[in-house]
Amino acid sequence: MNMIDDDELRAVFKIASEEHLQSLDDGLLYLEKHPADRATLEALMREAHSLKGV
Repeated sequence: MNMIDDDELRAVFKIASEEHLQSLDDGLLYLEKHPADRATLEALMREAHSLKGV
């Protein structure tokens, strides 16, 4: 079994985090104009939870 080298792990974390943060940013901007969109709010909550787990 291959161990993930620290640099590789950091790179994976960085990419995953950037993707989650971009989704959160886009979603929050959308919610500013559509505050009643519950589906988007729920999706953002899942993104935040996923980012926490990264």
